[in-house]
Order: sequence, then structure tokens, then C-alpha cells
Amino acid sequence: MDRNSAGETPLHIAARNGYLHQVPSQFFTQETVTIADATGETPLHIAVSSGQFCRLPRRLLIAELLCLPTNNATANTVLHLLAESRRVDQIPRSCITPEIWNRPNGEGLTPRNYYERAMEMLQMKNGGESWRTKPLTDKQATKLRYFGCTWDQGVTRGQASEAIDECARAFPDLEESYYSRPATQEQLDALKTYLEPEGEEPDDYAKGETLTYGEAKDLLGDCDMQQRQEQEEKELAACGPPTETQIKALRDSGFKVERNSYLTAGDLEAFLKLEGLPPRQEDLDLFKRHRLKFHQGDAFAAYGLAVLIRQLEEMAAQSQGYVNIVNACTAAMGDPAYLSATVTFDDDLGEVSFAWPRNQLHKWFQCGFA
Repeated sequence: MDRNSAGETPLHIAARNGYLHQVPSQFFTQETVTIADATGETPLHIAVSSGQFCRLPRRLLIAELLCLPTNNATANTVLHLLAESRRVDQIPRSCITPEIWNRPNGEGLTPRNYYERAMEMLQMKNGGESWRTKPLTDKQATKLRYFGCTWDQGVTRGQASEAIDECARAFPDLEESYYSRPATQEQLDALKTYLEPEGEEPDDYAKGETLTYGEAKDLLGDCDMQQRQEQEEKELAACGPPTETQIKALRDSGFKVERNSYLTAGDLEAFLKLEGLPPRQEDLDLFKRHRLKFHQGDAFAAYGLAVLIRQLEEMAAQSQGYVNIVNACTAAMGDPAYLSATVTFDDDLGEVSFAWPRNQLHKWFQCGFA
């Protein structure tokens, strides 16, 4: 694979700049994602560090790759970085063993250390107590009971976590049977919220007769990751240019769209949703201030009229004379050109706006002197 002067492949660059969603799936292989650049980082490490973990194909989430260290002094594995970003819950259970969870990096710190530090920082940010000092959770208690453990009152989450890790190392067969038990009702209820809209049931994903606790845990991680990816795709699309569907909807209504403005698909989506809604209060207040009483229409129509009024107000301020805004608006609304405005983006207001030819605005403005 081609590299630049920094030893980066196209995957390094895509991962670093947030373009992994544009890379075809077949380009993600164990070979391409494990090539180190001049700093010793692979596309896999960079993808996790840059918050693009959900863009990676699930087939790459295997223990071998999670253990891959950077080729530099930090020697951080992919799991270290996932733990630091508190995303270990999205990894298949079978990938995380006590061995790799406690594997040190170049500084002697383990993924577990990274995760605990990330949780500590989150608690400090939220002004709360350390998560390690809080009482153990119900899930921790359930798992400890499964191993036959008892504990004194006042056991903390940190102590319970260490005890569970020790039990998993000492009794691997019991650890496996814990995850092979039937899925809990809580898991099934959570899965139904993801699967029922698609006409699916949790047991559709069972390898045996019924879904196991471990299968449900991994499936919930998959569903959560897919939901995150869909949400990120929506956000990316919203930041992109207006869609052809949006442009066609506006053109069908007689409007033009200024292609070279800062308009985004997200701006137009919110703008088009005004149609059919009651007028915004800020627009009604503007009409009231000018004693304009003849407006009848939805929020979309009111928005357009409010834009016109603000433009007329600006022209009036520049002319330093009295202008009857109602008369000017009446002239505009009676002119077919009013309904063929250009949809653009107002940089000063930071919102979608309408624009009319300057000579047309001047014509309506003159009617305000009558």
C-alpha cells in the first residue's frame, strides 16, 4: 500500500481526518489496519483515538488485534485506547480475557488502569465521588454470588471488580458457564427496543435454542454500536451540502437555492420542518411591533415574511426616513416575485434566509412611502 513521507497509508489519513465512513469495507483487512506509520501508530489505533471505533468492521474486533501495541515507547494496545475512551462495553465478551485486560503497556499501565483512570476523571468532571468507592452494583453482586463468593457490608465497586477478575482467572469454566446461562429479562427487554422495529426477536440471534447471557451482551454491544454509527452518519449528512431531495422540494414551491452559500442539509431540514407548524413566537412579536395583522399561514410563511420585514427595516435605517413597513409588505405579498425568493444562509444571523433581487426590494420599499 502506498505511503507518504510520514509513512502514512490512505487508511491512516482517512482515520486521522474522519473519513473512514467513505472507505469501502473490502479495504479493511488485518494487513491494512496494522501497518505502522513513522510514529508507530496503525490505522486501527488512530481510528480508536479519533473516535471512529464504530466505523471499523466488526470482523476486526478480535483478541489478536485488540492486543496489538503501537510501535513506540507507549506500546499502547488497541484495548488500552478503548478503555481510555470507556468503550470496552462495545467489544465482544470473548475478546477480553483477564490476560489482555491486565497486559501492561510501555509505562507499566494496563487497559484496566486506563479504564479506571477514565472513570475517575469522569466522576471528577461531574463533581461526584470516585466510582471505585461507590457500593458494588447489582450486576457485580450477581456475578460474585455465581462464583459462590460472600462479602462484608460496605464492599465497593473497585473491590468487587478486582474480586471478579480474580475469580475469572481462577475458575475459567465457571466464568464460561456464567455467560452461557439464559439471557436476563433486562437484556431481552433492551434488545426488543432495537429489534422489534425490524421485525426481529432476540432468539433469532441465538446459536442454540435460546439466547444466552453472553450472546445478549455481545448483541447489545452490536446494536449500540450500529445506533452510534447511524447517528454519526446523520450528523455527517447534516453538515454536508443540501440534498437533491431538499433542493427539489424548494424548487417545486417556486424557490431557488443558492448553491455557493454556507447552507447545509441540516439547516434546510430544520427550515423545511416549519411547514405546517404554527408561527414562531418571535415572528409573531415582530408582526405585532409593526402592527401587521393580515398574516395568515404556517411557520414557514411567517418565517419568510419576518425575513422580508428585517430587510426592509435595514433599508429604512439606511434611508433615515419613516417607512410604513405594512404598506411595503402588502406590496411585496401581492407581487408574484415574492414567492420566488432565493433560499440562502445569513452569515450574521447564522440561519437560513430568503433573498430577493435588490431592485425588487427597492420597488416594495418605495411603496412604504405612499
